[in-house]
Amino acid sequence: MKKLLILLSMLAGSIIRMAASYDVEIDGIYYNLGPTAEVTYGEKKYQDKEISIPSHISYDGNRYVVTTIGEDAFRGCNRLQKITLPYTLSKLGKGCFAECLRLESITIPSKVSTIDEEAFKSSSLKHVVFEDGCKSCFSIGKYAFSHTQIESITLPADLGTIEEGAFMSCASLTNVVFPDDFRRIDADAFRYSGLKEITLPSGISRIGLKAFYGCPLETINVLAAEPPITNSIDETNWGFPFDNTTYKDAIVYVPTEYLDTYLNERFWGKDISHLGHTYPWFRNIRPKDFTAIEDVIEDGVVSWTVYDLNGVMVSKDCPVGELRQLKSGIYILQSGSVIKKIMIP
Repeated sequence: MKKLLILLSMLAGSIIRMAASYDVEIDGIYYNLGPTAEVTYGEKKYQDKEISIPSHISYDGNRYVVTTIGEDAFRGCNRLQKITLPYTLSKLGKGCFAECLRLESITIPSKVSTIDEEAFKSSSLKHVVFEDGCKSCFSIGKYAFSHTQIESITLPADLGTIEEGAFMSCASLTNVVFPDDFRRIDADAFRYSGLKEITLPSGISRIGLKAFYGCPLETINVLAAEPPITNSIDETNWGFPFDNTTYKDAIVYVPTEYLDTYLNERFWGKDISHLGHTYPWFRNIRPKDFTAIEDVIEDGVVSWTVYDLNGVMVSKDCPVGELRQLKSGIYILQSGSVIKKIMIP
């Protein structure tokens, strides 16, 4: 019995040391130190409502750049309402802000290149801003923003991939803006989100299994010349990104000049039969001129604030009649809570 108690005591001590594994505490923030500094957790969860992470810290005569919010650093810190991240940050680690039930907004610094899996999972996040387009961010990790309350998001300018389940079960999400060269949406990425309309950019090439399953989609705009691949790379899996209701009822708009391509592509406009089963395809594919200015006319809206895909304001209070004068490219238009995307040839 005595040996068992000693063993249990040793295990408990080991667990406490693991839970409090950090190198130094400075101004109430725990860090691990190496060539750079990583924010981590300590013996107790952070209790402050507002926390500002510095860009540099000094310890034992050395100066460290803060580059990482480490794994689980703020997980479950339910008093946290506001976090200010430093411009030096390059990585948001696994689960770093997961289950933060009072954290509703965040600005992600422009140098962040990695948003790891479950980074904000099951938090109360509503608003996400990628500073200066966050041009170094090339992928968003698995379930990074899943089960949050995000309402609208403009994705990083050079983003190439949204990984599995990244925005899964975001029921409040009604608007997402993809960058032009965005290429791949992995399985379950937006499953059970609140999206009613999406615009897939010209660079999109692959959409994973059930990526938009359970979404109340009514309109799908596809700007790509080639229909995105919707099955596995080796074609051993029959991949359907959408549910049967979407295939049956949603209106899919494709560039007028590529309508025939879509109508004759399996999984898009062509019905597929395999081993006696007929698989889903879109019943309502229609041509569209995506440069049409009338698409951005809204009741009561006489002008728009115009942004490029990096989030830089191009024009403020631009009248609807002057939109055609914009240089060639794709723009984001905003008027109050209304957000539109337009392509100018």
